[in-house]
Amino acid sequence: MDARKIHAATLADGGSSTDLLGSEPVKGYMVSIYQAKGLIVEPEDFTPELVSEYVANHVEILGREDHYLGTWTDAGNVYLDISLNVADLIEALAIGRRHRQIAIYSVEEQESIKVI
Repeated sequence: MDARKIHAATLADGGSSTDLLGSEPVKGYMVSIYQAKGLIVEPEDFTPELVSEYVANHVEILGREDHYLGTWTDAGNVYLDISLNVADLIEALAIGRRHRQIAIYSVEEQESIKVI
């Protein structure tokens, strides 16, 4: 996983999803299921070193199948979390509701889908 690439993509594109091998999902829906693992920082505190530290602190979970480091920007902050890639929309929405998420993310459509 290239922390500098993730950092740059987050700032340039508004976010990224990357697994430990550096791969990005090409289909499915991203759902955050580890609320306690999330991190919110101000843009000036978001650095490649922070990305590396976050990954090191969560490497066991990020190493699981279909688990990705998710980053995105919203309302002047940068968010880091661990997301699960789910193939089916109905299942992804159900998981999102169960974990009290506001939205999930469609990889193919590159847009958020409200859960509630």
